[in-house]
Amino acid sequence: SQPLRQADAGSETTAFAATADTARYAFGNAAGEVLLVNPLDGAILQRTRIAPVTAPVRVRALAWSADGKRLAIAAQDGKPRIWNLADPQPTLL
Repeated sequence: SQPLRQADAGSETTAFAATADTARYAFGNAAGEVLLVNPLDGAILQRTRIAPVTAPVRVRALAWSADGKRLAIAAQDGKPRIWNLADPQPTLL
């Protein structure tokens, strides 16, 4: 894993959430990406895209589940998503 830099984030950060124990941070951006980051060293742990690169959807808000295994994603298109972190892609609700 590599440290997070603004260039790694891909675009303007538009949403942020931390797990209850602050062991992981989630960042959403204007390009429709969500990155999970280790706050101690800035390493990107996982990343996903909520829409195709050709039709980006801005991430508006993020919220962790109490157990830290899922991430709720609110996006500009109004379609809520849940990212089960065991899966590579979020699921539309």
